[in-house]
Amino acid sequence: MSIIERFKKSDLLKGFASTTIWSGLSKLIMVLTTLYCTNVLTKDDFGSYSFIKNTLNLVVWVCATNFTSLCVKFAAEASVSKLALKRLYILFVFTFCASLCCSIPILTIPESIMEGYLESSMIVRYIKITWILLPLFLIGPLFNAMLKGYKMFNLSGIYDTISSALGLLFIIIGIKIGGVNGAIIGLLMYYTFFSVAGLCIVLLTNRRSHILCKVDSIWSERKIIFTMILPVFIMSFIDAPLNWFAQSIVAKYDSYSSVGSLTVISQIRTFIILLPTYFFQAFMPFVAVSNSKKEYNEYFSKFERMGKILILAGAVLFTIVAVFGRFLLSIFNEVYVEDIDAYYVGMFFLPVHLFVILYKVHMVLWEHQRLMLVMTLISSVFYLISLFLLLNIHLSSVVAFFGAQLVQEIVILIFAYYSYKKDNILVNSRI
Repeated sequence: MSIIERFKKSDLLKGFASTTIWSGLSKLIMVLTTLYCTNVLTKDDFGSYSFIKNTLNLVVWVCATNFTSLCVKFAAEASVSKLALKRLYILFVFTFCASLCCSIPILTIPESIMEGYLESSMIVRYIKITWILLPLFLIGPLFNAMLKGYKMFNLSGIYDTISSALGLLFIIIGIKIGGVNGAIIGLLMYYTFFSVAGLCIVLLTNRRSHILCKVDSIWSERKIIFTMILPVFIMSFIDAPLNWFAQSIVAKYDSYSSVGSLTVISQIRTFIILLPTYFFQAFMPFVAVSNSKKEYNEYFSKFERMGKILILAGAVLFTIVAVFGRFLLSIFNEVYVEDIDAYYVGMFFLPVHLFVILYKVHMVLWEHQRLMLVMTLISSVFYLISLFLLLNIHLSSVVAFFGAQLVQEIVILIFAYYSYKKDNILVNSRI
């Protein structure tokens, strides 16, 4: 069978292709946004903008990453189970209410206390605004994840791309009008549009496809809050503040320009890992269906094949990004080439992260959210200890940040792989 024929017959490959084309274009636009900002803002102003952007990314996307995995799972299973649809509804209600409750305590903290720690009244002001809008911001990624769960990859990608293009436009206009303040306001406008547009798209799609329907009381599935959703919520609100705290430590140890450096490196890393990330986004709904149908031989064989592929992919990926490191940093600005050591440490994270993504898919599908919470707690302790140790041996703050991140990722991989192997052995013992 030719490659073209294989592609036409594989829903997984078609889903991967759609996700790659559209979401890849979306991320490319985001990279262009960063390139524009690094070339029109000073390094200090870009650092301040990056701190707010990273706060948004960490609060919204880190929190949402865990919730969106559940959302993809529930949406994929909803095609064969009304119970999963109830769980999907509960997830949305819980996310909105929990984020609303979390916003209130942050908003009550006096600005003088926050300014004493962050040393910038502008940063404090925009962080307050971010938390006011948190309930709205958290819902947007869930809408996008739900579309992926229902295998509407094209629609999800188009939505992502148009939002990113408008985000770039908002930021360009903002910088022209108000410099770094305008850039931050444009960023907030992008996140607002993403969430509101997601709601409209889901409502319009439902009119045609009826992906959502009425069910009897959703609270018959309320136990899912304690077994799956609440552990993910706690885990998310450990991940997000921890990474934000680490960035604030970097800023205090050095300056906000260091936050700009780690943002550039993270942006390069994010763009490089797009293809494998998009593949796993397409991969998850298909293995979710196999899992829900208890087709375990097929389920685990897919994971085994994927693991073998990732060994080679990870080695090739790291080699390529290491060779072109200085060139990639210079694209953003020549001043970032001096961060090449931190770049190498940050990129060594990539091959480890590929396996973490793979085995986390299994943990989500097998509902190991409580183990994931324990995994997050322990890896976070390792992260903080590593960060302070690396800073105290007088490494640069950016190198210390990525070094601690690498230690955390290795700890997570150990937990995730152990969970996967344990379940594989258990299933084989029953056959």
